[in-house]
Amino acid sequence: MENKKLTRSNNRMLAGVCAGLADYFGWDVTVVRIIYSFATVFTAFSGIIVYIILWIVMPEKKYREIVAVNGEKFDDKIAAIQKIEEIGASYAIGRDCNVGDTIIGIKGRVAFEAAAPKLIIEAHRLLEKSTLSKWQQYWKDQVGNWYGMFLHESQYLEPVMPDIEAMLTSSQRNVNGTAILKLRPFSFQTVGVDSPDDLTKSKLGEYGEMQHGWTAEDAKGFIKVSSTPLRVYYGMHPNEER
Repeated sequence: MENKKLTRSNNRMLAGVCAGLADYFGWDVTVVRIIYSFATVFTAFSGIIVYIILWIVMPEKKYREIVAVNGEKFDDKIAAIQKIEEIGASYAIGRDCNVGDTIIGIKGRVAFEAAAPKLIIEAHRLLEKSTLSKWQQYWKDQVGNWYGMFLHESQYLEPVMPDIEAMLTSSQRNVNGTAILKLRPFSFQTVGVDSPDDLTKSKLGEYGEMQHGWTAEDAKGFIKVSSTPLRVYYGMHPNEER
């Protein structure tokens, strides 16, 4: 059974409450908005108070698909991909020749042009770098490579596939935001991200000397503890050179 959550929708006229209710119960969003409007008028506008309460308690839905391209919003996600392809292809991005291994063990080579997948994958990877923890990133990449290999070798009915999909889906729960890419003829550059779940925005500490989460003595203690395996090894092998 699908684990549905009641969230505020991005398909909004105000805060996305009515659209969120419509998505959750499978109703038409226009009908929900009309019913809410009439209910508000005929209940001395108490519906406004209910709306504000729902606005506060309902979390905003975090989308796992493309929402907008260059500021243009898309409800049709295929149209969004086609828009990215149109933009990328005009810069001749995504033209490549790939050499890989086939299921029978011989090498295969294929030339292709795929601007949209190239741009989307790199934009998504940029968001992942900012929103995933160190080990989420590591294991997502490891498991993702295995998943891709299984698909390539037609193992999509292998029982482990739903297990891998569950892990990959869970890893993306906080991957959201805006990725900024700069396109040039035949190439592009990932510039930056803007995400409410960007881990680099943490106030605990900053990379380098500008940090507030620990003292110099704390750092010395951490170095001493974390170097214990090396001190044990080289204590037993004092003549081993590096």
